[in-house]
Amino acid sequence: MNPSLGGLDHPQRGHCVLAVEAADFDHDFPTLIARTLSDLTPDERYVLRSVSLLDAFDLALATQTAGMTHEAPSVRLIERPFVRENVFGVWRYSLPG
Repeated sequence: MNPSLGGLDHPQRGHCVLAVEAADFDHDFPTLIARTLSDLTPDERYVLRSVSLLDAFDLALATQTAGMTHEAPSVRLIERPFVRENVFGVWRYSLPG
């Protein structure tokens, strides 16, 4: 990503998202996935692996599925742009694919 472009506000989640250029995606798929997930903490990675087995989830289910005693890693994970949010769904969050 080109950090000189500054950031863009994410309208729904209220945090800053770095701007990207087309060249940022000029890689094979495994490399793109590795770059996307490289800044996750070990706990966030564990939550991600746990919820990837589910069709959809909410904050409590993500935390319990990962066997965590605190919600912080799940909260940080659901704030990521690759987690889809459906405010009308029984389970509010899902992963693409």
